Amino acid sequence: MNVGRLYCTSCNYQFVPKTDKMPIRCPYCDKDGTLEKATQAQDLIDEISRETVEREEREKY
Repeated sequence: MNVGRLYCTSCNYQFVPKTDKMPIRCPYCDKDGTLEKATQAQDLIDEISRETVEREEREKY
C-alpha cells in the first residue's frame, strides 16, 4: 500500500516516504504525530465530482 505524499502540520515539510509504512514522526523537525496525507489536485477534483453527482441525484426528486 502506497502512503502517498505527506506533510507535517508543525513545520509544513512535504515528502513521499521511501517505504510503504506510515512514518510516525516528521523527518525534518522530528515531531511525533504531526503527519497528514497531503491533498492532491486529483483528490479535490474527485471530491467535487462526487458532490456534483450527489447534488444532481437530490435535484431529480
